[in-house]
Amino acid sequence: MIVLAILILALLLITIDWMIHLSMTLDGSIKSGWASYSTFIKWFHNYEWKGDNVFRGSLWNREMKCTYHAGIIKFEDVGMKINDPFSYFLVRIYTRKYIKNHNKNNVFSFQNELIKRKPKREGYNVSLPSGEVIYVSMEEIYGKVLE
Repeated sequence: MIVLAILILALLLITIDWMIHLSMTLDGSIKSGWASYSTFIKWFHNYEWKGDNVFRGSLWNREMKCTYHAGIIKFEDVGMKINDPFSYFLVRIYTRKYIKNHNKNNVFSFQNELIKRKPKREGYNVSLPSGEVIYVSMEEIYGKVLE
């Protein structure tokens, strides 16, 4: 009885995950189509995928507009809806293995890119009597350019 309940719960969770995938792919794509697990594998191997350290379970090929992220599967900006829950479960297992084997030393992350692009500013936020808060740089405080 317990084994049957666990099996039913597992099937329910896999089905819910598949339905979320369908919804996310439809919402994230202008065009979409249906595919099997084997079709996914064929398309998946046609592209070079990259992940990052922020979204560890996701893959992108930004040049070709391909995405595997948050249940969304897109190849060249066209969504791919997997035919059935079991095939989608196999897709998830396959991509997890791929990410584990190919993205071990990936140093790219969105946070690192944002930090690199952010100009270095040294100074203080100062509250004026009017209640307004302004930024005062170290150059303005000391009257010279600091090195």
